[in-house]
This record gives sequence, structure tokens and C-alpha cells, in this order.
Amino acid sequence: MIEHQRASRITSFLIYLVAIATVGLLVERHQTFILFAGFFSAFFCYLWIVILEKNIYWLIGLGVLVRIILFFHLPNLSDDIFRFLWDGKLIQEGINPFVFKPNDLQEIDPTLYELLNSQTHYTVYPPLNQAMFWMASTIGNQNYLLGTNVIRSFLFLADLGSVFLLMKLASIYGRPTNIAAWYFLNPLVVLEFVGNIHFEGLVIFFLLLAIYALSKNHYVSGGLAMGLAAATKLIPLIFLPFLMLKNRWKNGVLLSAISLIILVATLLPLILPGSFFGFKESLMLYSNKFEFNASIYFIVREIGWLLKGYNPIETWGPWLSVSTFISIMLFSLYAAKNNWKIPNALLWILMIYLLLATTVHPWYVLTLLPLGLLSGFYFPVAWSLVVFITYMGYGKDGYELSLWWVVMEYVVVLGIAAAELFVKEQKLKNG
Repeated sequence: MIEHQRASRITSFLIYLVAIATVGLLVERHQTFILFAGFFSAFFCYLWIVILEKNIYWLIGLGVLVRIILFFHLPNLSDDIFRFLWDGKLIQEGINPFVFKPNDLQEIDPTLYELLNSQTHYTVYPPLNQAMFWMASTIGNQNYLLGTNVIRSFLFLADLGSVFLLMKLASIYGRPTNIAAWYFLNPLVVLEFVGNIHFEGLVIFFLLLAIYALSKNHYVSGGLAMGLAAATKLIPLIFLPFLMLKNRWKNGVLLSAISLIILVATLLPLILPGSFFGFKESLMLYSNKFEFNASIYFIVREIGWLLKGYNPIETWGPWLSVSTFISIMLFSLYAAKNNWKIPNALLWILMIYLLLATTVHPWYVLTLLPLGLLSGFYFPVAWSLVVFITYMGYGKDGYELSLWWVVMEYVVVLGIAAAELFVKEQKLKNG
């Protein structure tokens, strides 16, 4: 019996490693069948492993190993890395990446320029990220893999830090220690952070660090961590209203003030001539032009087509932003008044944001994962599986995905979320 369990464990470990290596190293994103066979195989093994394996250190070791494997190849599923290296190259040459579009400076690196996916747009990545891009370009120079691995190292360390913090927070919030493995071994987490170089991994680390600090009533360090999370990606700013209300006025204001001071300090390079204009233009382009894998917005868009005969994103997009702001403020007031725990409140605040967003890339949903695990919700795990469906739309000549796949994705996620809420409500009623 023991030998059988050992063989089963080794087999599942190997399939998990091979499946993620196949997706991360060998498959192009338009090779749909192989891509999905690899990802779903990895996900099945992931569920098997985290449910049955009891040794947390084995699980962490597996998570470390699978990430190291991805260091041997450039990202397969995303070309964002080339913009990171391009921005770093400009800084290395003494050129402000917020002032010039790539098509203004093609001669800087013609080979790298041809790999960019946003040749006519200003950069949208904040100065804190730009510092990592500069370091990657300086160390890697023309070796794109070496430069990529410099940034990967930051995200690798962030994932390790997140695991450590989840283990600490699990005991604080009465959750099992293996929720750290539910996060660390999640195939989408592995592929999108260390694999495809998306900075939500760093955001998650800073966010968990802030939650841990606040659990110890350390408002200064909590504010510092929240500020760094917002400096990496601006989205964590949506959490500040609840955190300020949750911690009452004195500590809440202190926390928020420090967070904003840190954010403003990291954004100081934008005061250079022309920098803020380029950054603002890219942000406005993102909110008023881009649309991907949305839920409520796609419903609004279809209504717009019926009523007006065209896509109303430019006029209705800002209204959705206003609706998001009002919804988050009202929910923050409600959650603070009812003394919700921080992970639980942040989970649903982020859920509101994502449901009203015009763009929801697969890596966007991953910040829900640690918040859900700390709150006893597993629907973010399900979302990390079904959101991979969006990769079906990639072809050699562009992107096209039937809306029915998006409908199925959100029906599954919202159905599981509703079921979990119902079960929790029943448990509360029954004592």
C-alpha cells in the first residue's frame, strides 16, 4: 500500500512537471489542442497533489522545481516581455520610455522592435516596474533570455514570499496550512507569473505582506506594503477605502496616507517633461479602447449595438468606471460596518472590480486566489481553470473567441461562488 502511494505521488509529480514544461517551453499559444491538453493535465494533477499530499515541504519543493524549469525559455504565451525589455533598453540608453513610442525609435533595436505588440503606444508600466526593466536590460543586454530571467527572479522570490506569508496568515485566519500549496502549485500562477512575466505575482506578495502587517496592528509597515502593491499596479488602490474604514480614522488615515506617499514617491519620475502625458494617454487608451473577456461590459456592449448600431466603449466605458467606484465605496462601507475580515472584504471588492471591468486577462483573476483561500472560498481556483479558455481565441493571424465561451466561463465561476456563499450561509444559520 505504501509503495502504491509512493508510485502514485511520483507519477502525479512527473505528469505535473512535464505538462507545465510542455505549455511553458514547447507550445505556441495558437496550438490550441496541445496547449489545452497540457494545461488541463497539469491542473488535474495539481488538484490531486494538493488534496492528497500532506507534506507541505514536498509541495513547496515541487513548486520551486517547476518554476526553475521555466527559466530555460522565453515566454510562449505572452509577448509582453519584449515591451519590458524595450523600455529597459531605452532607459539604458538615457531615453525616457514615457515620452517616446516605439515606432519613434525603431533604430534603437530593430530586432526587438519587431517583437513588440504595442509599437504605436506609450508605455503603461509604472516607474517601479521600469526599474526592473532597466536592470534586466543592463544585465541581459542583447541576451533576451538572460534579461527575462532577471525579471523572473523578482517574481520567483515574490512567489516564495507569498507562500511564506500564506502559511503565517493561515494560522491567523484559522485556515489549513496547505492553502499555501493551493496557491504555489496552481498551474496558472506558475505559467503567468514566472512563466509569462506578469506582475500580479509581485502585487500579491505586497498585498499579503500588508494583510500580515495589519493582522499585527503594524499600520506603518502595512501602509508601506500597500503603497508598493499600488506602485506595481494601480489596482490595489481600490482596497484603500475599506482599509481606512476598517481601521477607524486614526489608524486608517495613517495607513492610507503612508500608502499614498509611497505611491507618489515611486511615481515622481512622471514629473519629467512629457512623461505624465504619455502615461496618462496609455491609461486612457486601456480603459476606453481595450476589451477582453469581460462580463457585465459585454452585456452592455451588446445592448449598445442594438440601440446605437456601434460599440459604445468610448462613452460607456467611463460610466462603467464610475459605477465601479460607487459600487466599491458602498461595499467598503458595508463591509467595514459589519467588521468583515480583511481577506474576505478584499476578495469581494476585487470581484466587483473584475465583473465591471472591460478587460479581464487570465492573470488578472489570480489576485483573487490567495484572498479566497484565506477566506475559505475556492471559486477563484475554478476561475483559474476556466479562464484559460480565453487562450482558445489566439490564432496565427489575430484573436477571435466566441462569446459563448465567455458566457460559459462566467456561469461556472458565478455558479460556484453562489453555491459557496449559500453553503456558508446555511452553516451560519445552523450554528
